[in-house]
Amino acid sequence: MSRYRRVSVKVWSSEFVSSLSERGKLVWVYLLTNSQTTPFGLYRLALDLAAKDLGMNADGLGEGFAEVLSCGAPDAVEWDENKSLILLPKWLEYNPPPNPNVLTSWLSTADELPKDSALFGKWLEIMKGFADGLGEGFADAMRKASCSCILYPVPERKARGKGKPVFNYDTGLWEKRRGVSGPLTEDEWRTALMPCESYRDYATDKAAKERRDNEFLNLTQWLIANPHRRKKNFMRFVCNWYRNAEKYRAQDGK
Repeated sequence: MSRYRRVSVKVWSSEFVSSLSERGKLVWVYLLTNSQTTPFGLYRLALDLAAKDLGMNADGLGEGFAEVLSCGAPDAVEWDENKSLILLPKWLEYNPPPNPNVLTSWLSTADELPKDSALFGKWLEIMKGFADGLGEGFADAMRKASCSCILYPVPERKARGKGKPVFNYDTGLWEKRRGVSGPLTEDEWRTALMPCESYRDYATDKAAKERRDNEFLNLTQWLIANPHRRKKNFMRFVCNWYRNAEKYRAQDGK
């Protein structure tokens, strides 16, 4: 990974830097160029190492650092004291990734930073917007990166089969979930099958309910009679069964 950082010559004419004291200017340049930085503008800063690098005591560094934060936040720099995390919001304007592969590498490295920091979330939004502006190749790299699960969060998934009714081919019975035997109540089946559109299409009148229950017996008998055609996704199988049953019923005019 490159150990060079680009710093614009315009830094000295900016209103922010012009307002800093000599000590503040030194701290600011250090934040842009020190060995703890990353290529993407978000990194952990060890203040004791910073003090050693700058030849300052803790109080001197604290004063210069506080000055930079008070003058530069939130446009130029932000600091998460609890996570020791520094964000440089405009970093990518001067240090863009040269190609999608480099961006993927950056994201893999960023995956090691504290994700529960608000600065991490803000950096992700900056990164995503920047990548989208660079073209499809960069946007696609964001989606395929190792930390894409952070960029595009999804609900935590349960282990396959758990939480949904399954058919036990050994006993010929339906189980509440894999490894937990026992008959399912009507409410439990209703809850499990509600995502199934073909199941919801059944009317609530007595005749429709009887058809639904009869079809459930039919599909259960089919599973028992065809153990060699085992299903992996039982909910999909049940939904398709109900859908086809209604389709054939409509064709027969019943």
